[in-house]
Amino acid sequence: MPGTGSGLSDNWAPVVELIERWAGTGLEALVLSGSHASGDAVWVEHAGRRV
Repeated sequence: MPGTGSGLSDNWAPVVELIERWAGTGLEALVLSGSHASGDAVWVEHAGRRV
């Protein structure tokens, strides 16, 4: 998925791939917002998982 906005975090790549499969070939844009989308979110390890 080519982008025109900010770079896509490696954490979001699987999510975007899933959305592309759901949306099919008609997907023209995907707008993500919030702290996770902008890369400003806080990630921690909890019970062996990154959350």
